[in-house]
Amino acid sequence: MSWYEVGILIASALLGGSGLVGITVHYIKRYIDGKLDAEEKKASEREEYRLKKAACEERMQHAESRWIFWVNRWIETGNHNGELAQAFAEYQEAEKEKKELEREIVVKFEQHKN
Repeated sequence: MSWYEVGILIASALLGGSGLVGITVHYIKRYIDGKLDAEEKKASEREEYRLKKAACEERMQHAESRWIFWVNRWIETGNHNGELAQAFAEYQEAEKEKKELEREIVVKFEQHKN
């Protein structure tokens, strides 16, 4: 048996037997792990944005409640101590933050679906 035949025999044993299966399994595993890591990253980002949105909505609700309180106080007493304008400004700022966050979420997640 020549060295050439021994080389072919070794190569065919590696590629034809468990070597080819092992190599194939290794690359399939890497592919699946990559997909899973990407999905976990997306899920983590979605959770982060969900928490940001919840906090933003809470600020918005607080500002809205405060504004409504001062409108009611002004209607009932005719006096609002300058708090009505400040409460409305805070409400507008909270609304602006909420819209910006919603736009960011749409850009981040909706564009990637296509």
